[in-house]
Amino acid sequence: MSKLAVHSVGARVVELLFGTFPPKSVAPLKLELYGPQYALFASVNSDDKSSPTLPSLTEFVENNTDKREPTLSHLQALLQKGLDKSLTGFGYFHSLLLDYASIASPDDIRSFLAPALAEHSLHLLSTRAGTKVVCECAAYGTVKDRKKMLKCLKGYTRSSLKHRDAYLAILRMCDVMDDTVLVNKMLLGELHQNPDEKTEDGEENKPSPILDLVLSDTASKLFLLLLVSKEEMSTSDDDKATPRWHKFLDPYEVSALHQNPTVTENGETVPTSKKEGETRRRELLVYLKELLVDVCTKHTEELMRSKPGSKVLIEVCENFATDELFQAIVDVCADEGKDDKTLPLLEDPVGHLTMKHLFTSESKKSSDDDDLSLARMFYSRFEEELGTIATSNRGAFVLSSLLQTSVKHEAKKALQGHKKEITKLANGGRDRKKLAGCKVLLDELK
Repeated sequence: MSKLAVHSVGARVVELLFGTFPPKSVAPLKLELYGPQYALFASVNSDDKSSPTLPSLTEFVENNTDKREPTLSHLQALLQKGLDKSLTGFGYFHSLLLDYASIASPDDIRSFLAPALAEHSLHLLSTRAGTKVVCECAAYGTVKDRKKMLKCLKGYTRSSLKHRDAYLAILRMCDVMDDTVLVNKMLLGELHQNPDEKTEDGEENKPSPILDLVLSDTASKLFLLLLVSKEEMSTSDDDKATPRWHKFLDPYEVSALHQNPTVTENGETVPTSKKEGETRRRELLVYLKELLVDVCTKHTEELMRSKPGSKVLIEVCENFATDELFQAIVDVCADEGKDDKTLPLLEDPVGHLTMKHLFTSESKKSSDDDDLSLARMFYSRFEEELGTIATSNRGAFVLSSLLQTSVKHEAKKALQGHKKEITKLANGGRDRKKLAGCKVLLDELK
């Protein structure tokens, strides 16, 4: 199996084999790629009905520490042959590289894997396993290796960010590269160019070049990671404090973007990046500030009705609040909808939550009367219509958050005359459901 996997023709057969059959069926064959001792291990376990599934390479090495070094030596020789024959385009080879990275030390990755794969980074981004390998190489590679990886990715930032797997590599490069000027030149500079240049409208009517990225589940995570400080903590329901940026990612993404990677040099543990992570984040955010404020101001409604878009909008309001941006948000709330199929924003499943989060975020800040306030602008615009908004379930949820802000006394006074109607809607009736939003609002009014 080992000879077949690194043969220029045989590699295609192996790729078809691993792509056709389920992982459980090909697991014994894959074990042979780790060394001759694993072939014996697979044959012994295949007859043991009590353990139908074979352990992963990481689990096996953890339980048999004496096998780590020979396994690494065998895999390294096998991978080198594959690299010499340019097999980096095959999915099974990406999986094999990840297996090596999972048991290798940071120093092994820095000395062998990162230099060997730096110029093949783009080929690896087609799979989840390959992208994770690129993330590890970026984390532990030298400055020279990271620059080579950046050159490979130049011109592919937008397509990578919208790819189901490749976006993680872009996030990782922005996370560990000390040379933020080079990152902007090689990666972020591409985001300033609008992919659709056919629009003949004036500059003001042109769509933002990052609109499609902000509305994307994967690409929006780049902006969120740059907008949220790595040092900022949030408390969950069980009172456990976790970094706030974790809430925008799943556990796999968090593990791929593990912080403060270190290697051993001259017997000492040293970080692979010299700059503080917070410094890198701020420097990169400067390059995207204008784009982010522009997309939130021009395309406010689209962002507020989108899950990924609303997250970015909320963080932009947190970092770069402007009178123009807040005015755009209030204007969208006043819009009744473009057609009969479109709900008003305060009735939209995502839109009302966006407003609720914006008010909740503002309520946590200590503000003076002279400070810019979305809640104050919203109240001034809808003072006469608060009673109507309170009669809808989602609208009531929005108002309950408004009552936690600096305009709570004025808003409570304006809603007192509608308390009877809100109570009826909260309690429901024979033909009416109980409205949870009205119940929450009623509790706030008390």
